[in-house]
Amino acid sequence: MTPATQTAQAIEADPVAAYAAHHTPESADGLRRKVPEHMQAGMVRYILLGIIPGSFLSAVLEGDLFNAVRRADDANRAALHDYAIFLFNYAPGGCFGSEDRLRAWSHDGGLIGILEGRAA
Repeated sequence: MTPATQTAQAIEADPVAAYAAHHTPESADGLRRKVPEHMQAGMVRYILLGIIPGSFLSAVLEGDLFNAVRRADDANRAALHDYAIFLFNYAPGGCFGSEDRLRAWSHDGGLIGILEGRAA
């Protein structure tokens, strides 16, 4: 089993624990407190592996407020402020802010791909 497959399985089992294992416990606590539970796995898959999420989360990551609001369910609409807090305080800075950043983060394979590239 590849490391990416192991990480993907860990994310599905417990996204907060997977985020803590690859980022920081403080960041994982921020994820738990600020991102609705039904969105945590998608956020962590994107941050750790670079897997582009669905349209709502992509709009949030790109900083596209209008599309985020338009695509949000009730829980996500209520949590938009918390998403901003999470991204600015608990996510790697290069993974959000524009469509170009989203695409580059995905191309690089997320945090794990970036770290593995630096180690090589």
